Amino acid sequence: MSPRLEGKNLRLVSKDEAKTPGERHLVRNSHLELEDLEDSGNASLRSLGELQKGNLNSLRDYLTRHHPRIFSQFSRVDAEGFTKAGNATPFDLWLTGRGEDLTRLDKPLENLDLILPKAGSNVYKLALSDRQVLTQHFVSKAQSHMVGQVVDLVREDREIRQRINNVHDEVDRRVLQSADVIGITTTGLAKRISVLRHIGAKVVLCEEAGEVLEAHILSALIPSVQHLIQIGDHQQLRPQINDHNLSVESHQGKHYQLDRSQFERLSTGEYGKRPFPLAQLNVQRRMRPEIASLIRRTLYERLTDHPNTLNLPDVVGLRKNVFWLDHQHREDGSSSESNNKSKSNAWEVAMTHALVRHIVRQGVYSNKDIAVLTPYVGQLQKLRAAMREDFEVVLSDRDEEKLALEGLVAQVLPTFSEPSRADGQLLQKKAMTELLRVATVDNFQGEEAKVVVISLVRSNADQKVGFLKTTNRINVLLSRARHGMYLIGNADTYSNVPMWSTVLGMLRASESVGEAFDLRCPRHLGTEISVSNPEEFEIRSPEGGCREPCDRLVVK
Repeated sequence: MSPRLEGKNLRLVSKDEAKTPGERHLVRNSHLELEDLEDSGNASLRSLGELQKGNLNSLRDYLTRHHPRIFSQFSRVDAEGFTKAGNATPFDLWLTGRGEDLTRLDKPLENLDLILPKAGSNVYKLALSDRQVLTQHFVSKAQSHMVGQVVDLVREDREIRQRINNVHDEVDRRVLQSADVIGITTTGLAKRISVLRHIGAKVVLCEEAGEVLEAHILSALIPSVQHLIQIGDHQQLRPQINDHNLSVESHQGKHYQLDRSQFERLSTGEYGKRPFPLAQLNVQRRMRPEIASLIRRTLYERLTDHPNTLNLPDVVGLRKNVFWLDHQHREDGSSSESNNKSKSNAWEVAMTHALVRHIVRQGVYSNKDIAVLTPYVGQLQKLRAAMREDFEVVLSDRDEEKLALEGLVAQVLPTFSEPSRADGQLLQKKAMTELLRVATVDNFQGEEAKVVVISLVRSNADQKVGFLKTTNRINVLLSRARHGMYLIGNADTYSNVPMWSTVLGMLRASESVGEAFDLRCPRHLGTEISVSNPEEFEIRSPEGGCREPCDRLVVK
């Protein structure tokens, strides 16, 4: 803690409290001016809209200011004080010539310079054609005048808002100037760069630098910076960009590599240049060694396990803590990579759902202990729909946005149902009160869970893996679990990717790849239970146990 903060009582101060009395007065008056401008602008826009619709009553203001002698002739009250009756305005009657002896009108002039002086004397002597010419002139001039008013109002509005922003910037500068540490996103930094330039910060520390675009890092290098510290892991997910054709993974994008962070570029080096020196943390405190070994043998050769990870508890209800369920059920739809990018696999949805139900039925895992991961939003939507029958499913904001972009959120999802059997009370009660995290791999980086169930989705004769062919995503996927990890996928499809081939080889060496899950009854530990299909969970392991007669309870 800073010596200036130690022993002091800290409290949050609002931006208004940080202003001086003069600044508060200026901001308050400026907001009142903005309200007046808004009213004036709305009035001008309404008049302009009415004029464009042919409502000539909106010409009143223009004629009053620029042609008062002409405007006075359209009064409902004549020189003798009599008021003209009827719904039509005098202007409308004059324009159409209704109620006049048209034979007494003068001959058409058809020249505006001649029409205007004559209209100033007596508009009612003008020919009908001259009246139309004069009206078109009035409408054109009035429109230009109104547009000019709106432009002036917009300019004045911009000046007042800039005045308010200047006050806020000055308040921010004073507050930030007194701070020891300023926390801000790269986007926020770019927005407030004019303020931060006056702070004189000497050190910039960027967290999760492997996920930050290089352009964002460069924007943080204000002139006063003397030391840039980047913390991250370039072996995990890269920065997100909107166009895949500009990414490292794309053949065309290799010329641009916009999703390659500065952290990765400096860490790995470039052609003709040596990598920058870096410090690496080599002790992992998250996962059991069986899980850590999958990334140790493939990416992090120097990774060691903290002693705390050596005695993590086994997953309750299964005999293996790490297992790959191999199957041959094809993915939904076409196997072509160019079509149907939101891949899904209906069989894996059912199997994942059944496995999660089995784990929850053990009664020892809370809502934060289990996570279901998948690489595709199409599978995410189907998992969400299936699991909401039993669980309250929670998605991250990014996954919700991805579903919306894919047009998958409009589908009707199942709702909770009341338990229909007495023996279903335990699961139903827990499901109604617990949240289950279901996420795509890309939106689960930096998070973890005790038990992770992974639906790999892809299963095709062409051995096309899609998103999970890159080591970055594989790394994130394999490093989220603490106690247990269960992968459901077609091993043949993934075996042609070098990192997956190594992982499968390690799992096979420990007999952790098979076509069935080996379950464990918490009451009859020696009973062998094997399930290879979703339906078999209810048959062979009802309520998470086994089919053996039982007269004793398990103390948890």
